Amino acid sequence: QNHIEDFLRAVGRAYRSERSREYTMTLFGNPFRMTTAKTELTDGEEGLLLVLSDMTANYMAERMRREFSANVSHELKTPVTELNATLENMILGIGEYRDYETYLPKCKEITEQLGDMIRDILNASRLQTQGNNEPCSNFSLRTLLTELCEPYRLIAEAKGIKFKIELSSDAFVYLPEGRLKKAISNILSNAVNYTEAGQSISVVFDKNKLSVSNECSALPPEQLQHIFEPFYRPDLAHSQATGGNGLGLYIVQTILDKLRLKYQFVPMPNDRGMSFTIQF
Repeated sequence: QNHIEDFLRAVGRAYRSERSREYTMTLFGNPFRMTTAKTELTDGEEGLLLVLSDMTANYMAERMRREFSANVSHELKTPVTELNATLENMILGIGEYRDYETYLPKCKEITEQLGDMIRDILNASRLQTQGNNEPCSNFSLRTLLTELCEPYRLIAEAKGIKFKIELSSDAFVYLPEGRLKKAISNILSNAVNYTEAGQSISVVFDKNKLSVSNECSALPPEQLQHIFEPFYRPDLAHSQATGGNGLGLYIVQTILDKLRLKYQFVPMPNDRGMSFTIQF
């Protein structure tokens, strides 16, 4: 009731004003921006033009950007602090830190992790702010999948993981090829990272549906509900070594949402693993 009264008061003020005005208010539980301007009606009477813009999406995007920035600060703080402490102890020659042959490679490893994280942060930030400005092209999904799967097949086999590819059909799509490649590459990388030696990964494309399934510990519902959040890593792999930096699936979600493709990430039957599917 109060919000309706605020709206009516704003309309009254705008009608009495001789210039265009802009108001921000809450209507029906959502934030709106109202722009007003005087206009002349067909019968010569003076009227008021109102334009209401629902700002919910803008507010949510701004909130997500703030949360993302706060998470970035937190995630970068740990490796930077570790690197600084290690280097300082090496400079001071404290205890085991005098063993440069051990700790210099460790410092290099931390800087490489930081480099990977910063690259993914920039990619995620670019997706948020610029949207999808890559031009679309018409291409074969079978060809794209064949090219993308090959390096991950080699990595998987080197780790003792069985990698099966079944491309029963083909489809031509009109999409930004680079963005789609990035999303599918992250899905494949995630599957390889969470699959152990002796287990298997299968990539199946049939009837316009892509499925990437890997044998692993199926995620419980309480972890699945957070799996697409930035920097989230399941408890079973909350380490940089196996869990990455937690941005891979967040980037996948951002890309697929912007491409308006339907997708899901669910446990396989009998909890044998996880399966990521995309419907084209």
